[in-house]
Amino acid sequence: MGNGGRLSLVIGSQCADLGPGRRLEPLRKAVTELDEVLGHPYSGACAPALPDGRSLLLNPNTTRLDTALVDAFARADELRAALVLAFVGHGLRTDKEYYVLPYDAQEDHAARNPPYFLTHRIARLLSGRPGLRSLTLILDTCESGQGAANAAEWAVLNEEDMKRRFQVLTASSLEPAYHCAFSLETARILRDGHVRHGRFLRCADIREALVQQDCLEHLPVCLGFDGADGTADLWLARNRARAELCRELRHFEAAAELGEVVAATRAHPLTVVRAPAGSGKTTLLTALTRPELHPGIPERIVHALHRLDPADDALRVATALSDGLRDTVPGFAAAHDRTTGNDAAASLLTALSEIPGEVPVRIALDGLDQIRPTHLPELRDLVNELLFQQDQELTGLRVLVSARPGTALPWPNFAAVELGAAHADAIGAYLERRGVPGHAHDLIVERSAGNWLVVTLLADWLEDHDGLGGLPAGVDDTYTRRLRLIRGEEPWEGSALCAVLTMLTVADATEGIPQRLLQQAVREVYPRANGETVSTALHRLRRLVVSRPVGDGETSYTLFHPTLSQYLTRPGHEYSVNVTAGHRAIAAALHRLAPRGRPSDGHPLYMYAAEAEATHLWERDGARAVVASLIERPAADPQANLLRWSAWRDRFERELGPDEPYVFVARAGVADWTDRCGDHASARQLFEELAEDCREGFDPDHPDAGPLLEVRHQLAAWFGADDPTTALHLCLELLPDCERALGPEHEFTFVIRNNIAAWTDEVGDTESARGLWRELVTSAARELGTGHRVHLVARNGVAIGLAQTDAVAAAVADWGALLVDVERYLGRDDDLARDIRRNIVTALSPLVEAAGSNPPPVPPRPPAPSAVW
Repeated sequence: MGNGGRLSLVIGSQCADLGPGRRLEPLRKAVTELDEVLGHPYSGACAPALPDGRSLLLNPNTTRLDTALVDAFARADELRAALVLAFVGHGLRTDKEYYVLPYDAQEDHAARNPPYFLTHRIARLLSGRPGLRSLTLILDTCESGQGAANAAEWAVLNEEDMKRRFQVLTASSLEPAYHCAFSLETARILRDGHVRHGRFLRCADIREALVQQDCLEHLPVCLGFDGADGTADLWLARNRARAELCRELRHFEAAAELGEVVAATRAHPLTVVRAPAGSGKTTLLTALTRPELHPGIPERIVHALHRLDPADDALRVATALSDGLRDTVPGFAAAHDRTTGNDAAASLLTALSEIPGEVPVRIALDGLDQIRPTHLPELRDLVNELLFQQDQELTGLRVLVSARPGTALPWPNFAAVELGAAHADAIGAYLERRGVPGHAHDLIVERSAGNWLVVTLLADWLEDHDGLGGLPAGVDDTYTRRLRLIRGEEPWEGSALCAVLTMLTVADATEGIPQRLLQQAVREVYPRANGETVSTALHRLRRLVVSRPVGDGETSYTLFHPTLSQYLTRPGHEYSVNVTAGHRAIAAALHRLAPRGRPSDGHPLYMYAAEAEATHLWERDGARAVVASLIERPAADPQANLLRWSAWRDRFERELGPDEPYVFVARAGVADWTDRCGDHASARQLFEELAEDCREGFDPDHPDAGPLLEVRHQLAAWFGADDPTTALHLCLELLPDCERALGPEHEFTFVIRNNIAAWTDEVGDTESARGLWRELVTSAARELGTGHRVHLVARNGVAIGLAQTDAVAAAVADWGALLVDVERYLGRDDDLARDIRRNIVTALSPLVEAAGSNPPPVPPRPPAPSAVW
């Protein structure tokens, strides 16, 4: 295309002389939608063709129509641009010539305002304008095919016209066109994209889609001429169908059970499609979102589809479904926007409750077998909430789920559809569409045993091989032969290919591993690797890997199908990978590239770390490292943190045993986040049960006794917020266990002694508290040093005791000396320094005292101990 870009002009015109009976009621809607999609930066990417900045002309008279055409052609010529021109309205054919009817025209050629000779005028406007190298003409009128026939003569009018490109798309041949249906459907296809076509949609693609959909009462006509040198290109819009869908569905062949799945989805609240891996479940559910693929797929039979993966929990699923419903269910987006402040699942359910009951809302969840067992209960509950809404008010709501046979389904009542093996005829049609030679069809049918994944892999194989010799048999054999072909003579062990596949395999339970992290992880096990090494390996593995942009300039990668991960982790064959080494490498890479202590802020590396670091650390370092990761990489959403801690609690109990200390740590995390999510009653019950179990389960000689001590410490702190008596009791129980497990001089033991003094003061026994703090000041100075936080906190407690006995001068003097030491050892901005300043101001403020509202001094904060575990 020339350097002037793309211009568009859409013209829609009624004809006043035809009267109300022939008025085109949908015309305004049709031309508006066509104009919008042509001008959208991600679709048609056209600028307005008229000098005044307009791209839409509605009901022009003959003079205005002609002026607009002259201006549009002149501007396209001046800018060396491609021009897209559309006319929607009334047209007619006379003596094998095509005419249109502007607003003031009459059908009689002898009338004062005769029909407008559009194709003749365009031919003249093309002549002498070499800068206009590309023209696309769309005609939606009766008998518009005559316009295409006339356009065939444009290229022979003069020499320069032979050097341009043009295409014409018309609503009909020589028959009537009805209700602007052609323009409305064309705009829809351009807006939604089409999965059977490539990056751009051209006139021929639109005609093919319209014919396949059989949605018009008339047959479109398409004409093209190409005489340019390759610098011009003819396309109507970028294909808005997602690229990965185009790859998956371009050669789609409907399963025999398609009609049964559609009928069940319409009739039953919950439908489950079951079939073995590779049987086409994902392809079938995805195809239900693209009605252009097959006449048996109704429009909007599925409004939102989410492909489940092991990292999914209820919040992620609800977020994905909400994103899908925004564009497909009228009113959902506005209702969802009004639910700010709720978590994702509550927002989804609340927004759906505002949708009128009869409005269809059909949701598909693909791959229930991919969900981790720890996340299955919450997904079950989310679906149950949806089904409850269907039962109560939203009668049009339906849920469609796919799973492998043997998957434990958490719902008692559902309609089941079993997918059988693919029929030979369907496989043959698919292979023919892919261009696989006919003599190979029978062998592929035999080797695949009706499994669509194997069919696809074998068709891929034949694209790289001329003959049928060595054609693989089954999934594992296909992967083995494919990897042999990719590897060539290169050794497998210690290679970049092996390292890349190892990292992709251990990251298979995520949404994908960002490329920078992948490169660093590969470098951990293959030190010679660099960005080019990894990129080369990914290119060689391109048939087995899926990529997608994830923001911030990053691309993430994942294996194309779960069966490949299962193959690579299966021990004993030549391409087995070392899963443990992969987990260790990614954990080390995360430590380098995404250190803890900062929020993710949407950055792909930190988002991956929050999602998956704990899993990688579990394989490398065990429960202690998992707990540290959960604490130091919290999610922004409290509900997400609760789900993460709950999942790890269940895993610890399952794999470590219910009495292991880190199980208690995880239970404490669950109770804490239950409280932060607002369920204080449940949190208190969880903490009380945990406190009782901690008393019974503590073993001071256990090598991991430290975490259990810390849990009991946190339990006391939580109860102390509103129940200092219980907090004091828990600390008094904890102190002798600390002395036995850690020793009386350990820092953590001193922390518990300080907390006992603080809670003693809090329950009103100030005299005993002062004595405890004085003892602590002496012993902490001896064992920990005078600059240690515990010693400084205890000195603050002594000063508070003086202030409480009206020895204000002595207290202020102690605080003054203490402040100097705190600023020296801990810094001016430390919380303890701030507390001391406030205490001094409080003690010396006569205005506050005179008002009788002197606030109490800030009590000593329990200092954060060094890790005891």
